[in-house]
Amino acid sequence: MLKCAEGKFLHDDVSDAPAICLNGTWVSDDDSPVALVCREGCAMPCLHGGVCVGIDMCRCTPEYYGEHCEYAKCPTVEVLNGVFDEHNDSSATLTCNEGFIAISGDEAVELVCVEGKWTPSGIENSSSLLGSNLTNG
Repeated sequence: MLKCAEGKFLHDDVSDAPAICLNGTWVSDDDSPVALVCREGCAMPCLHGGVCVGIDMCRCTPEYYGEHCEYAKCPTVEVLNGVFDEHNDSSATLTCNEGFIAISGDEAVELVCVEGKWTPSGIENSSSLLGSNLTNG
């Protein structure tokens, strides 16, 4: 059995495998000629408390996402007079109830998560359109 040192992996998230040493090289014990080599887990560090769990695979804390846990998640939002539909960690749609519009004048607004805050898609450095910013149209 070949067992890699902590933080090293054979492939993906596998750190040990049945193996035999053949002429000084670890190979799979299923007659595969491919050498088994333990490699560093994450070439780039996992950020914000994330943990490397495989070759370039980070397990992020609940507050972050991304390949290296580099993005802050946006909170789920309760919206008065509308519906907030989160598609994934980085995009959502705010749809106003009938008779209401967002401060932008739209009945529905596409949002993206930027540095942990929901922001209208395509608008940089914008204030949030959530919460009390729905008005009776």
